[in-house]
Amino acid sequence: MVTKTDILATHPQTSFLAKSDSTIYIADFTRRTQGTINPRSVEISTSLPTMDDGTAVDAVLFHNEKRLPIEIATFNDYTFEDIAGNNIEHCEGGMYVKDVANWVAFFEIKDCDKSNILKYKAKAIHQITNVSNDFKSRNIVTSEFVYGIISNTPMIITSL
Repeated sequence: MVTKTDILATHPQTSFLAKSDSTIYIADFTRRTQGTINPRSVEISTSLPTMDDGTAVDAVLFHNEKRLPIEIATFNDYTFEDIAGNNIEHCEGGMYVKDVANWVAFFEIKDCDKSNILKYKAKAIHQITNVSNDFKSRNIVTSEFVYGIISNTPMIITSL
C-alpha cells in the first residue's frame, strides 16, 4: 500500500494534499507564470483554477463521485536525484486513495500547443516511468496497480 510516510522517508521534499471532494482539479501554472513576480507551479484545487487576474486555466479534472479520501503528492524540481546528485526527470505528482491504496496514478501535465504534444508525449512517458521505477526500487510501490496520466490540458477523468 502506498503511504505518505513511505514517500516522505525517501523524498522529504514532496508536498501532500488530502482531498475527498467530488471534483479535484490539477493545474500546471509553470509556463504561464514563468518570469512573473508571482511564479506558480502545479496546484490542486476543488474549483476551476484561475490566474491572479481571474482568468480561468485549463486543468485536469478528476471526478471523485464516491468522495474517496485521495492523497495527492506533488514533486518539486529536486525530489528525484541519482546517486551522483543529478536531477532525474520526473512527473509532477501522484495520487492514491489514502489508507486503502491498491493503485497509484502518476500525472504529468504538458501545458503546450497541440502541435507539440507528440514531441512531449515520449518525454512524459519517460518522466512517469522514472518515478514508477524509483518507487518500485524503494518498495513504496509493491503490488499496486500503477497508472500514468499524461494530459495536454484540458482533460476530464471520470470517476475514481
